[in-house]
Amino acid sequence: MVIVVGSISWIGTIKDSLGRDGDKTTPLQDKLEEVADDIGKIGLIAAVLTVLAMVISYLITRARDGGWEAADVGLVFSYLVLGITVLVVAIPEGLPLAVTISLAYSVMKMYQEKNFVKTLLV
Repeated sequence: MVIVVGSISWIGTIKDSLGRDGDKTTPLQDKLEEVADDIGKIGLIAAVLTVLAMVISYLITRARDGGWEAADVGLVFSYLVLGITVLVVAIPEGLPLAVTISLAYSVMKMYQEKNFVKTLLV
């Protein structure tokens, strides 16, 4: 027989007493945001370096072989598209890895401090 549910139960009262504010972030969220920013910066740098390397290689080849053609504009455009692709692929691939590593590190730290978490409050 259920007598009370929700915020008037004992567990609901405890959750309400924690008074979690929506605008405050946890240290884990702050670290994950830093890691996500770092992954974004690394992805951007990789994309820019990829495009620069391909354009420089193209310029050296054209200078050595001589002559510029109108069709080469499409080739340079494809280099830019490839750079954007590198950027788009790098960010989503790195975020799950960063979250997994961060959570594993946090769990190991809690284990070393002999913490026991039965229910995670969201």
